[in-house]
Amino acid sequence: MSTAKAPSLKKNVVLSSLKTVTNIILPLITYPYVSRVLGVDALGSVNYAHSIISYLMLIGAFGFQSYAIREGSRVKNDPAAFEQFGREIHTINAVAVLIAYSLLGLMILFAPKLKANAVLLLIQSLSVAFYSISTEWINNVYEDFAYVTYRSIAIQIVLFICTMVFVRTADDVYIYAGILTMSYVLTGIMNRIYCRKKFRLRLTRHIKSLKHHLIPMIQVFFSQVTITIYLNADKTMLGAILGDHSVGLYSVAVKVYEVVKQVFSAVFIVILPRMSSLFLRGDRQHEEELRQKILELMFVLIPPLAMGVFVLSKPAVLFLGGERYMDAEITLKYLSVALMLSAFATYSTQILAIPTGRYGIIAIATSTAAALNVLLNFFLIPHYGPNGAAMTTILSELVVTLIIWLVLRPKIHVKPVIPYMLFGIGECVYIYLTHAWIADHIKNVLVECFMTVFMAGIPYIPIALHLLKQRRRRA
Repeated sequence: MSTAKAPSLKKNVVLSSLKTVTNIILPLITYPYVSRVLGVDALGSVNYAHSIISYLMLIGAFGFQSYAIREGSRVKNDPAAFEQFGREIHTINAVAVLIAYSLLGLMILFAPKLKANAVLLLIQSLSVAFYSISTEWINNVYEDFAYVTYRSIAIQIVLFICTMVFVRTADDVYIYAGILTMSYVLTGIMNRIYCRKKFRLRLTRHIKSLKHHLIPMIQVFFSQVTITIYLNADKTMLGAILGDHSVGLYSVAVKVYEVVKQVFSAVFIVILPRMSSLFLRGDRQHEEELRQKILELMFVLIPPLAMGVFVLSKPAVLFLGGERYMDAEITLKYLSVALMLSAFATYSTQILAIPTGRYGIIAIATSTAAALNVLLNFFLIPHYGPNGAAMTTILSELVVTLIIWLVLRPKIHVKPVIPYMLFGIGECVYIYLTHAWIADHIKNVLVECFMTVFMAGIPYIPIALHLLKQRRRRA
């Protein structure tokens, strides 16, 4: 194990992208079906319950995924040290899961709104335990993305079949919640079986050995709590202030936002362990080259992607939810702006801060964003509904990016980035003007989407390939 060659980064990116495409396509097929079968209110109930469970999942995980990937990369070539590290992380994780389930019981007992959704909460709470025992961080540390990809594709196919077979009427809301939870259950079971090839995870009796993990894990946990707040507080507060109907509308817009966000998240999850290894080895040259390359690639991909979501927001909402969800169109336009900012916020945390162990600055940035998000939601949601929630998401993503960049002042060479930045801006203007002309002359929604994508791709593909080719020559 100690002499194993590092897997190809390009191969891992391709595999992760394949997994992401599968995770996008199959849910995009089932979601329009589910939104129409269940209706706005039932769909809102499921998503409201999920927003509550997401907080408990965070408590159960206790920040160990990001922390374990970075620290596990340090000792992965020493089997004995890695096994001991795994046992210590697993022990802390087990305690955190017990705390999460205790909190769930108290919330159901004393919160009337949650007591009314107790069945949905209990069904989806299975994800807390199975997410925590899945030990996905081990696959990331060893960059075993081939297994992760094949497993994910298989699970998505199973979920797709179950959704189409068992969700038939609005009364099948509990079945749908169970199917959503099934992905965590299957991932947890399959991972535990697969990771036994590397070593068997057990609890450790040496409690004192856990202490040195706690401070950095608390910092990561705190930052992830605040991230979850500003990502999920929108749904939670919409449900509490305006009811399940508003959550249902917002969920359709957020679905598009989350699906597109997976595209760049797939790249970051592959690069994080490699960036951590380069930093821990002191290989500053390759670390900076990789960081620079990612930033340049982002300016090529992200702005046009966000503009595509903006101009095609109406067809996207029609496809996912139908006419009943058309009030979500403006919400999705706001979220398209948040999407671009989210990419740079993710770059700031996953590429700049975590590999260098700067957990404290992540906690400061995300807690500031979360506080701003919750505060503004109290004022904006009563007046603007889901659109107000989307506005706070934009500001939250912007705050995270600005704070981390200002504090860390990353060693980014500005001059090489300028052509990529100008290309991204120019392509956004071209997409907007092209779609405006197409929308005026073509009234069929499917033709409108096809022509927009086709016309946008005519200049985009050759120029993007030329820029990336020039980048390889310069490297």
